[in-house]
Amino acid sequence: MQSLGHLEFALKLPQWASLREGDSPADACPSQPGTARLVTAAIDQIMSVAPTKLIHIGADEVFTLGTCKVCRGRNTAPLQLYVEHVSKIARHVKSQWGARVLIWDDMLRHAPTTLLHTLAGLVEPTVWAYGPDVTRMVPPYILRTYAAVFPNVWVAPAFKGATGPRALMPDAARHAANTLAWIEVGRRMKSYSGLSVAGIIITGWSRYDHFAVLCELLPPSTPSLVLSLLTASRGYLTPATLHDVHALLDCPSHVVIDPARDPHLWASRNCAFPGANVASLLHSYISLRDDIRRMMKEAEETGGWLTKYNIDHNFSPPKRIREATVDLRRLTFGLSDLREEALGVLSQYHDTATVSEWIEQHLVPLNLTLTNLAQTTERLLSVSTWPRRPLDWLPSGGA
Repeated sequence: MQSLGHLEFALKLPQWASLREGDSPADACPSQPGTARLVTAAIDQIMSVAPTKLIHIGADEVFTLGTCKVCRGRNTAPLQLYVEHVSKIARHVKSQWGARVLIWDDMLRHAPTTLLHTLAGLVEPTVWAYGPDVTRMVPPYILRTYAAVFPNVWVAPAFKGATGPRALMPDAARHAANTLAWIEVGRRMKSYSGLSVAGIIITGWSRYDHFAVLCELLPPSTPSLVLSLLTASRGYLTPATLHDVHALLDCPSHVVIDPARDPHLWASRNCAFPGANVASLLHSYISLRDDIRRMMKEAEETGGWLTKYNIDHNFSPPKRIREATVDLRRLTFGLSDLREEALGVLSQYHDTATVSEWIEQHLVPLNLTLTNLAQTTERLLSVSTWPRRPLDWLPSGGA
């Protein structure tokens, strides 16, 4: 449950808009008592229906911390405001529910040690970095500082997300390398600085934030999850590990699971794990999308007969138009078939809202492109005589 940043799902609504830090719907103001009341009420609701001894209260990426008029009027350093708010939430969780409290660590990376000691015993930092070189984002001196303050620290790679807000299929090789890097850093820091790693949290994103479009769906991300889990639990990535990934994904003998050659593990679409049919759907979508993009690039950028100039002036010969759009009919039928497939396959795993959003995000733009091209082609082909050159100038950009 987020507790300060990433609260768009609540702060976007009129009843909680007054709690925003300035005009950002993402960050709540730590100086307003209503912020803590909102967060603790939400946590109480969660804990009452799903009681647990371990709860993560987020508190990461509070980008506008301390910038609103109320916070500035307190003459208190932003990080002090942050620590006071997190402490209040953590104390509530501990007193009300007796649970351990985890937070993301990014807001603490440059905090004075005195502030960190304020949180010692209240929270356990979860240190995140999602690339193969985790020490670039989290240098060893930060981990040494945490080791001297906090009895327990968690580390966090990702198995999906973190590689692009519109990504379709996880880069399983990158995520496995990220997981392995955290394991190696944890071992090294334990030996050299006494860092106590309580565990590893493998995150999986569905959006970059509440307002973003969908990124990788969960079902086709199963191969990346399996690879990351095995890497995390064993502490290494070997051919034996890949053999077990192959078995767990229920792959036939001819399918080769090799992240080095197939980073996104597209070969797994031929396996039998739940979600393989979504991976196959995505593979077909990418192929169709790229075919449409190639046709449009040839028509609009490479060729000389379907440019905006030709279209605006209704000035192009039928033969060249037909050559440029020879694949239009095939691609239009292919997109229609893919839409029906998407409805059937995605509905096996996702609710109607998610299915509709994915189709609107990915297939509707392609349909609009093809529909516009078909209408343009029909109009251009209806012309049988053309004016003399030079053609009239169209200062408005088109008729």
